[in-house]
Amino acid sequence: MPPVVVLLTAHTAPINNSHTSKGFMKNLIEAAIETGNFKTLLSAFRSASLIDMLRSPGQYTIFAPTDAAFKRLPAGSLDALFKDARTLKPFLCNHIMSGVKAANDILPGELKPLEGKPLRASLHGSAVHINGATIVQSDIRATNGVLHAIDEVLVPLNPILAAVA
Repeated sequence: MPPVVVLLTAHTAPINNSHTSKGFMKNLIEAAIETGNFKTLLSAFRSASLIDMLRSPGQYTIFAPTDAAFKRLPAGSLDALFKDARTLKPFLCNHIMSGVKAANDILPGELKPLEGKPLRASLHGSAVHINGATIVQSDIRATNGVLHAIDEVLVPLNPILAAVA
């Protein structure tokens, strides 16, 4: 008896790649949670009542200090910042810009945050720096913007905020 050949086929629905890219269906808050190294920043956003804004359909770029960056702040400064609601929100908004800026679109010069003095972008080789902080993970995309992980907390030039940070 000749061998029997069985051919199995499967039918799958086409994938819409524009909506299934890792993280692309998530808003900025969900993307930050998924990334896993922004726990302190997320806690600060919660304390400053910024969570709803960063889940909304608006478009934002966040220069997001990692948990390690927050740990490098002077002892007690993070606690002081969390306790002072009047400075926490402007301090955090100094890390957020309106609109989406991919890392490749950041050119040397000034960037305007939601609050505070302009940030200074610079390039050193292929590394992008914001006020001296290095972007260590770029273009974490979300439905309402982009996150760039940075290795330092951006301390505003405002002496009151700088004293707290």
